[in-house]
Amino acid sequence: MRWSTIWSEVWRNIATGTCLAGLLALGMAIMGAVVTAADTMTIDTILIQVREFRASGGDILKVAAEGQIDPLACDGISQSSTVEASGAFSPAAAMTVLAMPLTPLNAYSATPGFSAVLGIEDRFGAGVWMDEALANRIGIVPGEQMDTVNGPMRLAGTYRWPEDGRDARLGFSVVIPDASSRVFDECWMKEWPIAEGNEGLLRSTALVTPEELVELPILPVNLASGSSLDAHVLFEGRTTRYAGIVTYTVSALIGFISIRRRRLEYADALHTGQSRFAQMTVALIETLVWAVAGTGAGLAFVASLIRFVHISESPPVLLLQIRVLILSVLGALSGAAVGLMSIRRNSIYRYFKQR
Repeated sequence: MRWSTIWSEVWRNIATGTCLAGLLALGMAIMGAVVTAADTMTIDTILIQVREFRASGGDILKVAAEGQIDPLACDGISQSSTVEASGAFSPAAAMTVLAMPLTPLNAYSATPGFSAVLGIEDRFGAGVWMDEALANRIGIVPGEQMDTVNGPMRLAGTYRWPEDGRDARLGFSVVIPDASSRVFDECWMKEWPIAEGNEGLLRSTALVTPEELVELPILPVNLASGSSLDAHVLFEGRTTRYAGIVTYTVSALIGFISIRRRRLEYADALHTGQSRFAQMTVALIETLVWAVAGTGAGLAFVASLIRFVHISESPPVLLLQIRVLILSVLGALSGAAVGLMSIRRNSIYRYFKQR
C-alpha cells in the first residue's frame, strides 16, 4: 500500500467518523485534564506550604556559643550551595533615638552577611537596619538619617519581623552592622534546600573543642514553624505522584478498546489481502491524531489552571505535566498496537457472530 493510499484511508476514517476520533479525543482531553489538574493542585499545596514555612523564617537556624563565634567563618558558610545566607549576631548597647527619648531601643551588632538572612535589600550603603514596624513608628524610611544621642545615623534598610513564633529579640529593634573580626555570640544560617550537612557547617563556626562542638544545639529561629521541612520528600511522597502511570494505563485502555471495537473491519481487511504493516500504520496514525488532539486540549487546560492559581514554579510544573501527557499519547499508541496485534484473520466469523 502506497503512502498516498494510507493517508487517504486515514483521512476518510477520521472525516466519516469511522474511528470516532472526536469522541476519543474528548475522552483523552477529559482524562488528561483531570489527572494533571489533580497533580497540579497537589503540587501547588506543597509550594504554598513551602512558601509559608520560609516566610515565617522556618528556614533559618542558629547556633549559640557566647563569645565563641568566628564572624568570618559564619559569613563564609553562605558559600555552600545549600546555604542562602549567614551572619553572626550579638547584643549591643541600647540605642536612644531623639524622636523617642524615653524609650531606649534594643540594639544588636551583626556581620554584613546578616542583612541577607533578614532579607534586607542593600541599596543605601552604610547604616543601621531596623524593624519595619519600628521605622514606621519613628517615621523614617531607608536612606534617611535619624538623630540619636550618639549622633546621626542613616537607616540603610528595614526588615519585617512579625510576632509569629520567631525569635522576638529582633522585633522592634535596631541592628548595627559590624565588619570587625571580634567574636560574636550566635551564628544564623538561612538554608534552602534543607540538607543534612548544613548543621555541621553551622556548628563549625564556633571556636570550641571538638567535644563541645558536637554538643552545641542547633535551634530554629521560629519554633512555631518546626525545625525543618523537606520539600523534596513532600514532592516525592505526594498522593498524585503516579499521575504519569495513571494516564499511560487509562490511555492504553482507550487505545485498545478503540481498535477492538473495529475488530471485524480489521479482520476483513486482512482477509482481503491488506498487509499487517499497512493496517498497523493506518491504525497508529489515526490513534496519534485523536490522542494528540485530546492531550493538546488537556495541556491547554492545565496551562490555564497553572496561570489561574499563580503557581510560583510554573515552568517546572508545566513541564512535568507535559511529560505526563506525553505518556498518555504513548499509552494510546501502545494500547492500539496491542489491540491490533490481538486481531486474527481466521477469527473473522467469530467476530461476525459477536456483533
